[in-house]
Amino acid sequence: MAIIGYNMRKLNKNAIILKIINKIEAVAI
Repeated sequence: MAIIGYNMRKLNKNAIILKIINKIEAVAI
């Protein structure tokens, strides 16, 4: 269970980073 929770947190962090990158790209364009 702890491993699954850790992976979910990692995925959430990656998703947040991707959202931020998308926002920056949208502003840049």
